[in-house]
Amino acid sequence: MLRSLLCVLLLVFLTACSSNSNPTNTQIPPTVTPTPDLTLEEELVYSALLQKNFSADLYVLMNKTQTDITGLADEQTYQHVNETLTELEPETLADFKKQNDVSHTLKTSMILGSRYILFSLEDMQGLFGENQNGWDIFYTRYPEAPGIITVSKVGFNLAADQALVYLGIQSHWLAGSGTYFLLVKKDGVWEIDQSVMTWIS
Repeated sequence: MLRSLLCVLLLVFLTACSSNSNPTNTQIPPTVTPTPDLTLEEELVYSALLQKNFSADLYVLMNKTQTDITGLADEQTYQHVNETLTELEPETLADFKKQNDVSHTLKTSMILGSRYILFSLEDMQGLFGENQNGWDIFYTRYPEAPGIITVSKVGFNLAADQALVYLGIQSHWLAGSGTYFLLVKKDGVWEIDQSVMTWIS
């Protein structure tokens, strides 16, 4: 009987020691921040930019990206943009330059919140060929469009809550401009924060 009691007490003691040596882990697991989908964010930036500037039912976009009226911007343009957009983060500008070192083809699968068509250089040449009033033809075909729009790839900061993008528009022979826009993401929505025009006609 005494032997059985001693065995029970020993078992209880060992159980208590085991519990004390392995305290319950009460640490909260670390929060994992998902990696932003930059393809989706780029489309959201385009959509916000188009809606804030034009709010049209149809957009005619050039199918190749540009950062200036003739193609790709030079370092002098980037310097002007950097000096004017006072809230622009260095990493956002660096990413913009990296994304726009060459011209890219826009995807036909983009979701921009409104209808759009992609225009090629051949489309432009056919529309504005000799002995044609190209803009009359353009607005007859696309009466809802605000003009022909060119965009760049979007540059983001590391947190993907600041974006830099170029948008150019030509709406008639001597009616066009090119502007760099700085956007910030607030409560999940992209908003235009600052802008600087780099050319006008």
